Amino acid sequence: MFLGQTASPQHVARSAGRAEYVVVLRGRPYSPPTEGAHMSGKRDLNFSLYSGRLTHPPEMMQYNTGHGHMLCFSLAIHSDAPSDKIDNPMFLDVKVTGASPELHQHMSVGQEVRVRGELQSRTFKKQDRIQRTYYLHVKHPSDLEFLSRPKDKTTT
Repeated sequence: MFLGQTASPQHVARSAGRAEYVVVLRGRPYSPPTEGAHMSGKRDLNFSLYSGRLTHPPEMMQYNTGHGHMLCFSLAIHSDAPSDKIDNPMFLDVKVTGASPELHQHMSVGQEVRVRGELQSRTFKKQDRIQRTYYLHVKHPSDLEFLSRPKDKTTT
């Protein structure tokens, strides 16, 4: 069940007269893993939702196999916490698989975008040190939502 989605009657169970809601992900009921189940083959939930502004023009890349495209861009995500007195954004790389080659033409620097995907990491060795980088993997372009356009700086 995604944000703002209500449970349908088949997703509501009655227990001792009170309703219990069941979360549905990808068409199947989701139940959190039981204690000690993390090593038993059950998968944890990896679901992230971010909203931010594009920091540079998006790049369209083609898979090594030549069958599909990947859209790559970076978001600046600002915290809305009242305790944050200094503007210190988090930068997140985003990779959208299955994107059409024309999709990047509709995006511009400063545009606000909302993305939903899985947070992933990649480990590599650089100058005899192991480093890790994180990125958001968006599995389908429908999980990419265009919000406000950047403000025109020429207008006074």
